[in-house]
Amino acid sequence: GQPKTATLAAKVFFLPKPVSRLNYRSTIYFMAKKFGFDTETTKHQLKDDLAIFSDEEKKLEVDIRNYNFFYDYNFVNNPEIFNETVIPPEREIKNKAIYFLKDLNRYPDELSRGKIKIIYFYYQKDLNTFSLVDRANDANVVEVDFFREDIDNYPVISPKFPNSHNFVLMTFYEGGYKVLRAQIKFWEKSEAEIGVYPIKTGDLAWKDLLNGKGIVLLNPTNKDEIVIKEMTFSYLDNDFYQPYLQPVYLFIGENNFSAIVPAVVSEYVINE
Repeated sequence: GQPKTATLAAKVFFLPKPVSRLNYRSTIYFMAKKFGFDTETTKHQLKDDLAIFSDEEKKLEVDIRNYNFFYDYNFVNNPEIFNETVIPPEREIKNKAIYFLKDLNRYPDELSRGKIKIIYFYYQKDLNTFSLVDRANDANVVEVDFFREDIDNYPVISPKFPNSHNFVLMTFYEGGYKVLRAQIKFWEKSEAEIGVYPIKTGDLAWKDLLNGKGIVLLNPTNKDEIVIKEMTFSYLDNDFYQPYLQPVYLFIGENNFSAIVPAVVSEYVINE
């Protein structure tokens, strides 16, 4: 019933900024072929650091610096892919998603040591909507979420909490599967450059949240007043580049509300 202080100090990790590569072309075309592009006819377009492949069915964006990617299949115009789907056992689902990322050479070691979460959806073709379902038997689509490994026994969360921004969205058939959407946005952390910084007390973090200094991750009901039911200490793994991997206080409320407050004492934080 009261805010709690997790620890007096915690680690902050430096994330080196990726740099442009001169030999990126062979890698991005290798990845494009794995996603089913005919690279003889479909060539990439370069927009800043993103190489973009696109045809009538699908689109792939690859960061030429570190090969982070986003892939999207146009299933709205191809609803027949949801016919005769099956949902295999969880172990097989995880293994297929892992194999897919390994085949792309984009399965970072730290993700391989972290938690994997499976989410079941039912896609309704006539409404073009995904509904979250509890039972595998009610699903026709599966999302496999990948998380960084815990840091000093504290969980690493995504701005997409409770899901991850590193994921593979798939549908399965007898003897095969199809990837509908996939993304890896991951920056390696430096184990050589680690700082230890003082952490806000739970009371101060709670005060910051009440004073509007937090960041709301999810508020499905758009309510102005929320009852907070849980407070945990975590690390935030962003889906865009920031120089540091830092701890946060995570607040979880009714109706799936979630928000975070930076945990490092404010005087040590540089706003960029």
